[in-house]
Amino acid sequence: MPVEVCIYVRLSYDLHGNELGVERQERECREYADARGWTVHEVYIDNDLSATTGVERPEFERLLASKPAAILCWHLDRLLRVSGDLERVIALGVDVFSKEAGWFDLSNPAGRAVARTVTAWSTCEGEQKAIRQKAAHRQRVDAGGLTATGRPWWPTRPLGFNLDGTHHEVEAPALRQVYADLLKGGTLAAGVRHLESCGIVTQRSLDLDAKKAEEEGREPVGRPWEASSLSRASEREERRHLRLQRRGEWSRRVGADREGGSVSGRRPHPHQPCSTPQRRELRRLREEDEPADRPSEMLEV
Repeated sequence: MPVEVCIYVRLSYDLHGNELGVERQERECREYADARGWTVHEVYIDNDLSATTGVERPEFERLLASKPAAILCWHLDRLLRVSGDLERVIALGVDVFSKEAGWFDLSNPAGRAVARTVTAWSTCEGEQKAIRQKAAHRQRVDAGGLTATGRPWWPTRPLGFNLDGTHHEVEAPALRQVYADLLKGGTLAAGVRHLESCGIVTQRSLDLDAKKAEEEGREPVGRPWEASSLSRASEREERRHLRLQRRGEWSRRVGADREGGSVSGRRPHPHQPCSTPQRRELRRLREEDEPADRPSEMLEV
C-alpha cells in the first residue's frame, strides 16, 4: 500500500464559485488517507470544470505530468469520465484509490478491466444526464420558461430582473435605455458605458466574489459589463424570442418596441434584409404572428 498519495478533486459546475463541493471532497479524501497512515503529497483541484466536454483541465494535466506515486480521489468519476483519460492514467502505472469506490489496481488486466467498466458506466451516466437535461429544457420552454412554482428558471439572475421575475428597480430602466439606443443605431460600447454610469455590474461576477467577500467582511465586488458579454446577453434574448414566437406566445419583458431593428443592435444591411437564417425566420414569424394590439413597451423572452 502507498505511503504517499496525491489527491485530485473536481466539481463540474460551481454556480456561485464558493468551492464548497471540492472542499468537501478534499476533506473526506484527507480523512481517508489519515485513517490509513498515508501522507498527502499535493492536492490538485479543478473546480467548475467538466470531464466530458473535452475542455482542458489544468490541474488534471499537472497531476499526470507530476508522475504521482499514487492517486486518491473521492470517486473515480471525479478523476475521469471518458476512456481516453483512463488510458492516460493507466499509462502512468500507478494505483488509483477512491474514497467511495475502493482500490483500482491498474497493474493487472483484471484491475484495468474493472476501471474501464466503471468509466464506461460514468460515460453512460453523463450521456443519460444530457438527455434528461435536454428534456427538462424543452419542458421549460413549453411552460414559457417557468419552473413548477411559476418562477422564471435561470441559474444566474439575468440583467434587468430579480430572481422572482419582477423588474429590477435600477437595472430595468437602464436596460430599456440601452435597448432603445441600440435600435436607433447605437453601439454596444455606448451601452456598456451607460450601464457602468449606472453602477451596474455582472451578476455572475458578484456570485463568484460572494464567498471571498463574506470571509473578508465586505460587500461583493463585481466586474463591469463588456461589449462582448452584452452582445451575448442580447442574442440570448433574441433566441428566447424566436423559440416562444414559434408557438405564438408572448411574455412581458424589460425592453422597448423592437420594430425596425434587433435587440442586439445589429441592423440588416439595406441590400441584405437579414444577415442569418435565424434572423430571416425571426422576421418572417414576427410579420405573420405578431398581435396587432401588442403594447410597444414590451420585449419578448
